[in-house]
Amino acid sequence: MLNLTEVENRSGVPGISALGQEDLGKLINFLLPYLFGISGLILLLYLLWGGFSLMTSQGDAKGVEAAKTKITHAVIGFVIIFISYWLVQFFGMIFGVRQFQQILP
Repeated sequence: MLNLTEVENRSGVPGISALGQEDLGKLINFLLPYLFGISGLILLLYLLWGGFSLMTSQGDAKGVEAAKTKITHAVIGFVIIFISYWLVQFFGMIFGVRQFQQILP
């Protein structure tokens, strides 16, 4: 069986992996603010798309229903991202991870 702690570091820099981070926790800590930002941007675009679809449906029942569904999904996505942001803050505070105190880049 392969022990991943014994895999040779081939990046040429001692103590830093090929990804530039020392371990998985630091990599997640580095990527997390960007993931929240990208997901928020995607949510905003999806919400705008739903609003545009609602305005251009011209009273068509199927178009209005599809647009309302898009807007509902965008709002649900916002709630999920909001809750996950505060869960990350909460668990960061419990486990003493200082990097989560200011998560916005």
